[in-house]
Amino acid sequence: MKETTEFNYRGIQLRYSKETGQCWKQRKSGKWALITPGTSNEWYTCLQIGTRNEQLHRIIAEVFLTGGKLLTAQRVDHIEP
Repeated sequence: MKETTEFNYRGIQLRYSKETGQCWKQRKSGKWALITPGTSNEWYTCLQIGTRNEQLHRIIAEVFLTGGKLLTAQRVDHIEP
């Protein structure tokens, strides 16, 4: 596996590869499962956290832009250079 970054997001252990853009979720068994696009949202890959579906690209942006601190009052949107 190429170089990955592992982090915990609201109690879910995730692993992300900057090179490939792939993300994995750790199952209860300890094995890693690749997160693939679901059918509930045709535009974005989502991850169920509790009772909510979170868009995966927003989770990754939140973790990497804030150094792992959760954004509370604001949501990450498209950022212009």
